[in-house]
Amino acid sequence: MLVQLKEEVLEANLALPEYGLVTFTWGADAHNAGHNYVVFEEVAQMACRLMTLSPGQVRMRDELLDKHFLRKQGAHACYLQ
Repeated sequence: MLVQLKEEVLEANLALPEYGLVTFTWGADAHNAGHNYVVFEEVAQMACRLMTLSPGQVRMRDELLDKHFLRKQGAHACYLQ
């Protein structure tokens, strides 16, 4: 099951550029940005596995999601991390 899920996630990631979407990571230099990308992918895979194996898990509060996703848009935009 996990092998199939990993293949599906890989296929989905490879299809992102078709829709003008890519995974973006940053770092002090190219090597550090590559390292951050690997960490990002691992965290995303862990989250995907958690949601697959335990679908009843409590999700993050909408206020925190909004703070993260809306911080760079709107009247109260904030570019701080």
